[in-house]
Amino acid sequence: MKSRRVTDPFILAQLNGSPKKVIDPALLSQLNNEEEDQGAYLDNLPEGEGFFHKLPRNIAIGLAHAGRNLHNLPYDISKIAEWPAEQFAGPLKHPLSSYLPHDIKSYADVFGGNEDENTFADSLVQKGVEYAPELIGLGGAIKKGLRSFPVTQRGAARHLREAEKLINQRGINNFQMNYPLLQETVPFLPKTHATGEMLKGVLAGEYQPAFALQSQIGQHARNARKSPLASERLLAPQVEELRDRIVGEMERALQDTGHHYESELIKNGRADYAKYMKFREKVLPVLKKIGIPTSALTAVGAGTNKGRELGKGLINNLIK
Repeated sequence: MKSRRVTDPFILAQLNGSPKKVIDPALLSQLNNEEEDQGAYLDNLPEGEGFFHKLPRNIAIGLAHAGRNLHNLPYDISKIAEWPAEQFAGPLKHPLSSYLPHDIKSYADVFGGNEDENTFADSLVQKGVEYAPELIGLGGAIKKGLRSFPVTQRGAARHLREAEKLINQRGINNFQMNYPLLQETVPFLPKTHATGEMLKGVLAGEYQPAFALQSQIGQHARNARKSPLASERLLAPQVEELRDRIVGEMERALQDTGHHYESELIKNGRADYAKYMKFREKVLPVLKKIGIPTSALTAVGAGTNKGRELGKGLINNLIK
């Protein structure tokens, strides 16, 4: 901000508290110097710190508070153990927690921070670093739970994708599908050249076309479940059962030819898909009734494209 020199004698007189013109050169110089000093002060005010400028400090504050939490862990465990006794007998006279260290100090000022001036982004970074061990542990538990009880179609197909990748890498192509079973799939497939080539590959004993076939049958079943036609919706379980029989044929063929690891992966994939279908039929309708959108389940399945998009959007909003 640039200062503006005051030269009008009448204005200077008013600034000086006098009704007369200021004609004293020394006084004029003093008043003009004060205006310049004020402008220079405004020009030299420090700019506000940005997100990345404060990031190292916020990380350091979070790490200090994480260490404080670890230091307080014996006290916290003791307080939890004493709680039931206090509910029945009242306050304890000499509780163990009273002899244990308990630090509640904030270390923000040690690193030049001020909690009262924290932005939402500052607090998020500091708390994220402070509780990172708990968040990592919780994330691992959630990930393990989602693998045991998949709530998305992508999660349910994890073992099948892994089996397909290994089979392709090892060049396993000795699969013989039951021909009548293959004929049952034809009404549910589009009549295109690509479909014909896929069926030829299955007949030739190739696993990759067989994986594509079960995927296409599964897609047809999902579309049938969402169809506005009641007849289509009634047909969906039959198509699902057909898909499972195809995958079962692949599992048995791998087992019979000595590819036990790949066979086990497909077996686990069938089990995951069965759990997913039970979730869709029994749990998902209840969640929808109480107002939990299906997009929330996608976000919970960390690692999905939707989850990545939500995370990028949050980060972009924080650094703006």
